[in-house]
Amino acid sequence: MPEATWWLFFIASIVVITTPGQDMILVMSRSIAQGPAAGVVTAAGVSIGLVGHTLLATLGLGAILRTSEWAFVALKLVGAAYLVWLGIKLLRTRDAELQVGSSTARSLRRLFADGARSGSEAGTGAARLTTFATFEHSDTALAPQGLHCLTVKSAALGQRADLTIFVPTQLTAQGPALGARDVPIVTLLHGVNGSHWAWAFKGGAHHTAARLIDAGAIPPMVLAMPSDGLWGDGCGYVTHAARDRAQDFERWIVEEVPAAVRQACAACTAALPQFIAGLSMGGFGALRLAGKHPRQYRAAAAHSAMTDIAQFDGLVAEVRTGWSSALPDTSVWEALRTSPGPLPALRLDCGHDDFLIEANRDLHQRLLEAGIDHVYEEFPGGHDWPYWARHFEDTLRFFGAALRSPAEPST
Repeated sequence: MPEATWWLFFIASIVVITTPGQDMILVMSRSIAQGPAAGVVTAAGVSIGLVGHTLLATLGLGAILRTSEWAFVALKLVGAAYLVWLGIKLLRTRDAELQVGSSTARSLRRLFADGARSGSEAGTGAARLTTFATFEHSDTALAPQGLHCLTVKSAALGQRADLTIFVPTQLTAQGPALGARDVPIVTLLHGVNGSHWAWAFKGGAHHTAARLIDAGAIPPMVLAMPSDGLWGDGCGYVTHAARDRAQDFERWIVEEVPAAVRQACAACTAALPQFIAGLSMGGFGALRLAGKHPRQYRAAAAHSAMTDIAQFDGLVAEVRTGWSSALPDTSVWEALRTSPGPLPALRLDCGHDDFLIEANRDLHQRLLEAGIDHVYEEFPGGHDWPYWARHFEDTLRFFGAALRSPAEPST
């Protein structure tokens, strides 16, 4: 390598290394919150993750180079364009107030694991690669306190999609940035005929969360309330393979919704825990996705959950042509039974007068017989918002307990 090229490479490397990114913010926040030892352990985990990622990337590039010179050239051009985009995005990013501290002190083992996961996801994870062609954010001065509405161009859906997020006042920074603190994301899925505003403006989810956070009953949490994609009366949160275009409603929830929250709230990183909950159709989606993606969620909950895809036929006007027919996409039980890893903590509840009560009891019994740990409760009430709004507090307390004292994963 010529000396001039070497020096150019050296200078560029120093600039990249010293530019604060997700890994550096993670190490700094852990160091400030829990001391130097926590920072060192987190940094060690990040380093191990980066080494593993680099080895995989190197092997992949080697295979491409041996196979096709043109493919390698194209890869370099794409990489250069991506770096330019990152630089422009960094220059345009406004400063956010850094609020130090964590709602939970973590063990050294957990800190190392968080660092390794963050490092290994460099450039490959959904949180890093998921970007949006358009990203619209409501004016915080006009929106109700703590609520923010986002509209993004979803690659998974091939169209625009909406979500409402709630950021507790304890985490809100001065200015347009949403805030910065070590805080988990709770994704809330609505039911048939609903949309992104339903959890907030029919169920008062943000009021319930704010009250519990203010009382110290739960740690601060960011609520992410997406639309299901607005297919017909309800998409089921599964992949649709229609003739005109395929729409991956599962990917929208699992990958793009957290990415949109992270783009709006820079301190919500891939290393932070996630939770998922839903009602009716949303309960079907939350439990299924927890079973299919167990490593992504610390805990999952469902209110009045639909448990089988056949239950949609009496609730949606459209025919389910093109909906995924894979068993984990048609049955909550199959998704949980065939989970690729240890299940997160699970909670289910249903009203005595709910038309889905027998289906929920059947799922509860199957989980018991299979030895799958879960919480199941029944209360007075039906399949309606007064019931869901009343018992959403139970779900948040369940998530709070899982965050403060993580239990062993379900088997």
